[in-house]
Amino acid sequence: QEAVPAALAACKILKEMAHLEKEAETARSMKDNKYEQFALELFSECYTNSEERAFALLVRKTKYWSKATCLQLATEADAKTFFAHDGVQALLTKIWWGDMSTDTQIWKLIMGFICPPLIYSNIIKFSEEEQQLSEDPQMLKELEAQET
Repeated sequence: QEAVPAALAACKILKEMAHLEKEAETARSMKDNKYEQFALELFSECYTNSEERAFALLVRKTKYWSKATCLQLATEADAKTFFAHDGVQALLTKIWWGDMSTDTQIWKLIMGFICPPLIYSNIIKFSEEEQQLSEDPQMLKELEAQET
């Protein structure tokens, strides 16, 4: 049911086992495991079909992996290839910028840091996407109810 989180967890387990393995050949084969690639391919397919659902997949708490998210599992597994995927990077950018519009000019941000009251003067643009999502409870329910 939760293929991407399971693949990331397997990646973490194999990497930990590789640290314990004495033989170099076995350790190398464990580190070069296919589970990270499998998680990447599954996420790519999901991202191709629906960006919003793929984003929900990354931040949704799993049922079987201690309620960890895919992002948390990928961090634990040190899955650099997974984090390099365009879809993961798009979500991280979205999280980093928050409600702020990504086309806000840098000088406006600096002015907002120097003089915080300027934020209320609409010098910095905020996206309306978050408001639209919160106004549509059916969309939220659908994203939460989806299985991996």
